[in-house]
Amino acid sequence: MANAHHITEIADASAGAMARAAFDFLTYLQSFPLDQVRRETFELLNRRAYGAGLEANRNSFQEIFTRVVQAGAKYGLETLDIPLRKRPTVASAMTFTMTNPRVSEFIARYTFMLITGVANETRAGIQTILADAFARGMAPAEQARLIQPMIGLLPSQAQAVINYRRALEDGQLRNALNRASRDGRYDRSLLAAIRDKKPLRQAQIESMVDAYVRRSLRSRAEMIARTETIRAANAGLRESWRQAQEQGLLLAGTKQKWIIATDERTCPTCSPVPSMNEGGVLLGSNFQTPIGVSEAPPLHPRCRCTLGLVL
Repeated sequence: MANAHHITEIADASAGAMARAAFDFLTYLQSFPLDQVRRETFELLNRRAYGAGLEANRNSFQEIFTRVVQAGAKYGLETLDIPLRKRPTVASAMTFTMTNPRVSEFIARYTFMLITGVANETRAGIQTILADAFARGMAPAEQARLIQPMIGLLPSQAQAVINYRRALEDGQLRNALNRASRDGRYDRSLLAAIRDKKPLRQAQIESMVDAYVRRSLRSRAEMIARTETIRAANAGLRESWRQAQEQGLLLAGTKQKWIIATDERTCPTCSPVPSMNEGGVLLGSNFQTPIGVSEAPPLHPRCRCTLGLVL
């Protein structure tokens, strides 16, 4: 049966490349004027996700996702050690293809949903910043100057940046030092200002906030990468099983089970899923989870669960 440990390794192997692609994509959003980001920019974002305008040494979301789907499928074939209708191993007996219309449709649907989600969350983040700017009585030009570098952040991240800026401007420097996303290179400046009981210069504040935003963008890019590489690896795994079943190499009643990642990052949301689906579910069927039905992991951001076949 497929081993969860190896599936997470497949995902982890491409997480760095996916994080770079995600960061490129998020910073690409910042090239749009604010009013354009707040309108529908899906077509431009979709082309970027497929690689338009990227440097030659960069890979797009779609390229990396497809590569991980293929790696997951290859692993699924190589480790398919269960009773078969035919005796040769599945890896040698079956014909697997990534050009199956179902695979192409899945990757296109995935890209659409990812881009839509990023765009919607970005607009929600902008609304958070706008609400704060309005409450502070900032003029439209000031609002645009404040918001443009923060485009691409989640609402919670945008609020964290707002709180960080307030702490710096209001002299709550020890509060600023406790922020996980701060850039540690500025800690000496903060400690000196605390020691000398002097306010920070505005230029210092802007540099610190800019660094905070960049670290927040990288954090979001990493979260996207960790989540989407697991999604891709599991998608490839499931596709190898589907094609094996379609070619008569897996029994019609074959079931799959949800395997939680038993490491320090195991999340309480996923823990009940195996017991909620005792005995597994048929291939292609949904799992019951604490937050509703799910076709497969990931169930939440940074989820590290995968699937296995019930022997």
